[in-house]
Amino acid sequence: QEVAFITRHQVQEAAVHHFDAAHATGHEPAVDGEVAADCVEEFLTTSLADAEDVARLGGALYGELVLATTDTRQSWTVRQEAPTAPLTWTAGGAPATVSGTASDLLLWLYGRVRLEESDPDLVARFRALASTA
Repeated sequence: QEVAFITRHQVQEAAVHHFDAAHATGHEPAVDGEVAADCVEEFLTTSLADAEDVARLGGALYGELVLATTDTRQSWTVRQEAPTAPLTWTAGGAPATVSGTASDLLLWLYGRVRLEESDPDLVARFRALASTA
């Protein structure tokens, strides 16, 4: 189980670092859709604020943030059940708060690309409670 986590996370890191290196040389590479969708899910699994983070950061999501891909037809809903509760996610959801290709969603999560956001205030609260280091 630990090896699988490390391998999965390394794919995400490699994809984002590859984008950074290529972008620095003037290229705009896209991550394969299926790989990027799995990376989005891995990000949501490992990088959302837990109860300790919420308390430390003093924040609350107050709403459902829905990420939706335009190419792989996947979506994820991030929510918080109470102001001091951890952030959780489930597969599915609509309407999208942020949508794009799976590659663009992954890169958006890491602040590498801009996407249209239907609720910028909700997105700002999400970003405050999600680790995008």
